[in-house]
Amino acid sequence: MTLPQLPLLDSCENCGACCSLQGAPPDYVALRLNPHFANDPSFAEDADRLAQLSGEAEELLDRYLRQSAAAEIPTDGPCVWLDPASLQCRFYEWRPSTCRVFELNSPGCHIYRKLCGVTASE
Repeated sequence: MTLPQLPLLDSCENCGACCSLQGAPPDYVALRLNPHFANDPSFAEDADRLAQLSGEAEELLDRYLRQSAAAEIPTDGPCVWLDPASLQCRFYEWRPSTCRVFELNSPGCHIYRKLCGVTASE
């Protein structure tokens, strides 16, 4: 498989490609659907953050889980935490580990950018 070669970006601003096909914060979805993951040390920090979620962040996650389980919404749409205007996470400080370690200009970044048609910073 040949990875897409795209221009390097200086920042994630005005992109949002990696969030555009997630549906919801991935680690939190896994923990809600499979609570036994909370016993896995690799999920420990996410389990702690998830336990502290409240307000709109928790409401959006819960609504996503209900609606996706009922097949009312696609599971591969934009993350429910992605602000469509700014293309930034509305709950950045609460983002899961997957989002925290995802690297700008990594092969994964280039794949998402290619899929979403983001070739350069706006």
